[in-house]
Amino acid sequence: MPTETLTFTKARLARLKDEYAKAKEAGLEEFNFDGYDLLIGYAYYLIEHLENHFEKAKKTSKVYRQ
Repeated sequence: MPTETLTFTKARLARLKDEYAKAKEAGLEEFNFDGYDLLIGYAYYLIEHLENHFEKAKKTSKVYRQ
């Protein structure tokens, strides 16, 4: 099975969070996001990781700007 890399922007993360919230509210164990089936538990940690990533990128990007 080939591995795929998913690229996230802040807008895509926002959509993921919306779909996650809907699925959680509906009591689902998994949901479909952009053609990928995601488990609620996995999506929770993915969202947490991406939020941390974007927060760190925001803080460190100033160092590299001129």
